Amino acid sequence: MEPDDRWQKVAVLMISLGEELAADLLRQFSDEDVGHITQAIADLKQVPAEVQDRVLSEFEDELRARRLPFLGGEGFAKG
Repeated sequence: MEPDDRWQKVAVLMISLGEELAADLLRQFSDEDVGHITQAIADLKQVPAEVQDRVLSEFEDELRARRLPFLGGEGFAKG
C-alpha cells in the first residue's frame, strides 16, 4: 500500500496521531475536507510501518521546509 493522494496521506497521518488527537485536529478542517479524510481513513485496510514512516517523514520535511513562525501566547494557550 502506497498512499497516492493527499487524502490518503492525511488519513495515515491522522491514524498515526491517535484517535483523540486526530479528532481534535479534524475540528480544524472544513466539513468537506473532513468528509474526504474520513472516507480515506475508512478505505485504509492496513498500513505497513514503512509506509507510515514515509508519510510521517514527508510531513516532517514539509514542516521544516515551510519554517513558519509558531504563534504562542496566552490566546494560543487558552485554545
